[in-house]
Amino acid sequence: MKTTPLLPETDLARIALLPTDEKVIALRKFRSGRPRHSWAPFRGALKGIFNTRKALLDLPPCVLADVEAAITRACRANPDWLEPNLEPDWLEPNLELGRLLFQHAATSGFDALEHGFTAVPIGFSATVKFWHDFFQVQDDRPVIPFVDPRRGNGLTRLAKRFVFSAMYHHIGTGDFADAMFRIYQFPVREQGSSERFIVIHDFVASEIVDLDELNAGIQETYELWFEVLHDREREARMKRAAGGEGFGF
Repeated sequence: MKTTPLLPETDLARIALLPTDEKVIALRKFRSGRPRHSWAPFRGALKGIFNTRKALLDLPPCVLADVEAAITRACRANPDWLEPNLEPDWLEPNLELGRLLFQHAATSGFDALEHGFTAVPIGFSATVKFWHDFFQVQDDRPVIPFVDPRRGNGLTRLAKRFVFSAMYHHIGTGDFADAMFRIYQFPVREQGSSERFIVIHDFVASEIVDLDELNAGIQETYELWFEVLHDREREARMKRAAGGEGFGF
C-alpha cells in the first residue's frame, strides 16, 4: 500500500504562511522522495557539537575529533555511501558544518543541557520539531536553538517567523517561559563559493504569528498538497494508459 508522502518540516515552514496562490505554486514545484544529499550526519552530532551534558557537572568535554568521527561513521553507515559518485557530496559538507558550529559553540562558552523536547502533532499523521533535545544557557536564561543546515531552500524570512512562533507557542511555557529562541543558518560566503559561515537569528516577540494562524496555514498547506499529489497521480495514470512512462511523486 502506497503511503502519502508528507512535507519535510523545513518545507512546511517555508510554505505554510504564504498566500494561497503562492502555496499552490510552491507545492507544484516541490518533489518529495529520497534526497541526493542528507544533513542527518551533521544533525546527529549536534549534542556533541554543543558539548551537551545531562547536568551542569564538570565532565570531559567533547573534542572536535569526536565530532568528526561521529559524522564520518554516520555517513559511511548510509547505503548511499556505497555510490562513489555521491561520496564527495555526502561527507565533506557535513564535516564542514560540524567544524564550523563546533568552533562557534566552543568560543561562545555557553553551557548546553539535555532535555527531551517532544515533537508536536499537526494532523495528517505528521509532526514537527523545530528544536533539538537540548538547550543552551546564556546569562542564566535557557536558549532553545534550531539548526538549519540547508545550503539552498532553507528557512526564508517568513519561514523563520513560522519556526519562532512554533517555538514560542509550544516550548515557551513552564520552566522555559522566559526562554530565548535562536536559529542557526549557514549561507555561502559569496556567489560562486562553497565556503559557508554562520548567521544567527534571534527571536523577536513582535513577529509572533498567532497559533490559530499557524494551524490554519498548516491545514491549508496539507489540503493543497494532497490535491497536488492527486493531480500528479491522475496524470501518471493517463500517461501510462497512453503508453508513456509514468513518474513518481
